[in-house]
Amino acid sequence: MRKHTIIIAFILLAVLPPVYQKPVEASESLGKIVFDYSHGQYNSYLAQGEPDPGPDWYLRNNLTTMGYEVVWAFGGLNASVLSGADALLVGAIYGEENGFVPSEIDAVADWFNAGNKFLWIGSDSDYGGQNYINSNMSWMLEEVGSHVYPEPTSMEDPESNCEASYRVVANETSDDPYVEEIVDGVSKVVMHGPTCLYGSTSATAGVDAVALEETDIEHVYPLLYYGDAAYITDTDLLPPYAHSSGDEGPLVATTIETSTGDNGTGTVVVSGASPYGDYKPMYTAEYYDVQLDGYNLVKQAIDWSLTGANDLTSPSIDHPADIEYEFGVSGKSITWSPSDAYPASYTILRNGTIVETDAWDGDNITIDIDDLGPATYNYTIVVFDDNGNNISDTVYVTVMSSSPPTIDEPADVEYELGATGNSITWNPTDPNPDSYEIYRNGSLIESGSWNGSSIIEYIDDLGVARYNYTIIVFDTLGNSATDTVFVTVVSTASTEPTTPAVLDSGLYVLVASIVSAIAIILVVYYFAKIR
Repeated sequence: MRKHTIIIAFILLAVLPPVYQKPVEASESLGKIVFDYSHGQYNSYLAQGEPDPGPDWYLRNNLTTMGYEVVWAFGGLNASVLSGADALLVGAIYGEENGFVPSEIDAVADWFNAGNKFLWIGSDSDYGGQNYINSNMSWMLEEVGSHVYPEPTSMEDPESNCEASYRVVANETSDDPYVEEIVDGVSKVVMHGPTCLYGSTSATAGVDAVALEETDIEHVYPLLYYGDAAYITDTDLLPPYAHSSGDEGPLVATTIETSTGDNGTGTVVVSGASPYGDYKPMYTAEYYDVQLDGYNLVKQAIDWSLTGANDLTSPSIDHPADIEYEFGVSGKSITWSPSDAYPASYTILRNGTIVETDAWDGDNITIDIDDLGPATYNYTIVVFDDNGNNISDTVYVTVMSSSPPTIDEPADVEYELGATGNSITWNPTDPNPDSYEIYRNGSLIESGSWNGSSIIEYIDDLGVARYNYTIIVFDTLGNSATDTVFVTVVSTASTEPTTPAVLDSGLYVLVASIVSAIAIILVVYYFAKIR
């Protein structure tokens, strides 16, 4: 992983004096870095002089050794010189005639706003009325959307310096863990004739100005501070925007801003002095017998930015479709296709338990999902990049059984009319339960999802009659099982119907004879009387 490699490089460089060796060609460039020498920057340190090479030569040498391509630009800033560049460092300009022209500002802005670029803008004090320096530097910063600008003022420190108060040694660094790799091993940085920095909440030079010691701006991180004894001395007619003459430290000397530019992927460092191209640039290792370590700050800020250590963007990942397959089928797997510029590792969990973790090199990630029992599983992958950013995705895997559900057979039910608390409870089982339906006398009366638990049907408030309740349960494969329970509701005041008495046949004959005899007598009597 690239980040780990760079950390090792930092350690090696920290335990040695500033690497004094000839540049070597890297087998694969980590990026192209352009240093501007077109605007009056001090360039006497470019050649390897004797007996001691200059700091700019050391800087180029170290960056080349670390794997970067370094370009020194003398012919102005334009699309040609910036073509293919990943980083641009612009030291404070010297000489009013050496100010930027609009075409240069446009070229830098177009290059930076294309995305994923690193820009370092140095600055200087305006001592002696040299306001043009920071005006030019602020012009370039504003065009790339920076929220940090050099104050039009001057800094001095009577205590932390290199034998003169204007040779300030910035001696405090940020304790923010986010930038700890940049300020590691940094304790004394020469800021020769410097200024301090202020912020603009509207990314506009001189507008909505705030003191960065008191106000946080999103994505802006102070790296280096002037010490407690440092103070602002302002003697010209242009006052500071967010400070006052006489303000004391700690005051911000260097910042880094991430997620800037038109598409939010750029990084900008602003410093109150120049990292290179100055009489005593920030990269200086010793001055008036004061041992300095600004070279660590310069190298590490560049490397941190170009190797993606400032990356706040999570990896991207696709979402494979959920999977269903029948128990016993083989050859099943999930393949994710995540991507990130700085891939690091991944972890896969099944139902919350880690089943696989490994390094990730940016390729697709596949996991075998054979040999699972009938059930539903969730497979969650978490992929990480070198900077701890991560993203996750979950795929559900359902392994289905070809066997239908099983269901018990509750006893038939009988109860008296008006009785309550009557119900039927079925206990079906299946590894992949889905739904159920209940019918009464052939008509659907209830349906719903089934999660494998018991199913209860309440059967109160029925009239006197006999009913059949039939349940059908389904699994996710479409298999089903059924059962029927008969329910009888009886009346509480049941009576037997009355049946007429049946006469004995002999008695019936006797009665009939008597009736006939009476009828004959009455007839005889009638005819005798009429005579």
